[in-house]
Amino acid sequence: MTAEVVVGDAGTVEEADGNYLTYDVSLSNAVGSDVTVTLGTSGSATAGDDYGPLEYFNGSSWVEVPTSNEITLPADGSTVQVRVAVIDDAITEDDETVVLSATTSDSQSQIQAIQDLEQ
Repeated sequence: MTAEVVVGDAGTVEEADGNYLTYDVSLSNAVGSDVTVTLGTSGSATAGDDYGPLEYFNGSSWVEVPTSNEITLPADGSTVQVRVAVIDDAITEDDETVVLSATTSDSQSQIQAIQDLEQ
């Protein structure tokens, strides 16, 4: 059985230190074994200036995503939360977006969620 990787909508947040864009990442249905996905970000917001590194909830605390950008999604289809911290760069600018993508090693699926950082 195959499944799609699903990235949920993180909504819109104000640009302010202490705010986060939090995405739910999961499989569309249960499969026979855990699935490793590679995470990526894009969009009009700038990594390091407008938002911090990717983190995921490991069941007990938030930890940085490894440098490989890979996380494991449970075979049962349960959700893994992924987030980025919003950085207030104190610059007046138009709304910006952060796009989170999650792809499998065989590139069978990629679904992205576009989120706004309001200025």
